Amino acid sequence: MHADETLAVALEAAERAGDLDRVNELEAQLWLDGPLAAPGRVSGAARRLFIDMNAIALRAPKLGSNPQVAPAYPRLREIGIPTLIIWGTLEFPDIQARCQHLLHEIPGARAHVMSGVAHLPSLEQPAALTRLIAGFINSLSAAEPSQR
Repeated sequence: MHADETLAVALEAAERAGDLDRVNELEAQLWLDGPLAAPGRVSGAARRLFIDMNAIALRAPKLGSNPQVAPAYPRLREIGIPTLIIWGTLEFPDIQARCQHLLHEIPGARAHVMSGVAHLPSLEQPAALTRLIAGFINSLSAAEPSQR
């Protein structure tokens, strides 16, 4: 069993038991540390922020139902705006594969893989992520109108 599968099994057990503190820590391992990295890889203020915010979400009442929307995945080729796809090397392998799929399906999409980052680059490397997004936006404003 792979590390991400082991974590998923532990997460399901904690959810069934109603142990929200354990769920929170396991979700931090999955989403913040990354399923391919050591537990606690991300520490300090970023980890505290994740744990605090996620605890609120875990304890929040469920609101309504999800609306029915047409699936977007089969229509990716219809996207006609500049698109930047960012993922980390410590992201779930299936999400990395989905990002690759998006890159190949969305016309003109660009990609950037952040080394040593999992699912939440905005917590792990906020300045680097901001530079990436700002650089992408600046490249659009510098492009000829016909290239947008």
